[in-house]
Amino acid sequence: MTLLHLELRDFRSFSAVDFDPDPLGTTVITGPNGTGKTTLLEAVAYLGLQRSFRGAPKDTLIRSGCTQAIVRAELVHDDVPSLVESEILAEGRGRTMVNRQSVRTRRALLGVVPVTVFSPDDLVTVRGGPGARRALLDDALATLDRQTGAQIDEFERILRQRTALLRQASGRLSSDVTTSLDVWDDRLDRVGTALAEARERLVADLEPAVEATYAKL
Repeated sequence: MTLLHLELRDFRSFSAVDFDPDPLGTTVITGPNGTGKTTLLEAVAYLGLQRSFRGAPKDTLIRSGCTQAIVRAELVHDDVPSLVESEILAEGRGRTMVNRQSVRTRRALLGVVPVTVFSPDDLVTVRGGPGARRALLDDALATLDRQTGAQIDEFERILRQRTALLRQASGRLSSDVTTSLDVWDDRLDRVGTALAEARERLVADLEPAVEATYAKL
């Protein structure tokens, strides 16, 4: 993949950025801490992963005081030019388009924005809690299987809705809240069980390759 142009609007601390990396060589981004070097990389990765590789919630990707952020990129992959645009909303679900056509799964972006991120934060996958390892597996599952990718999106949506319900209840569990919570819990159990089983299958499939790699080390 070759990135030709990156445009950010109200993303993180940037109100407006237009960035043109070297299309033929390696681009090195330098500058003092806190000036947004990693933010540029985060924006590119977001187009492919549909999440922050830093683990940040989507609403924190939007500049303070704004309701939405835009990440737009012109790129070429396998000699095919593409325009990829992501709209990130503070409330509700944003959208991502490839050549002005909406896409709904991360798998659909795989052939357009193939992204791999290596950073010091990757140590969290090994040294941190299980959340980082689940995220690693989920990224692989979303890439490999469209149905499982949809389950991941559904699981995240259910968690958001359930959390919003509890926040609105403010600790007061009325009969209406309890009924709604039972519905969300049932959906969470059903989708979460399917997702856990998919993760287990992926780990089993990866085990021989991992064992062989460790044996070489």
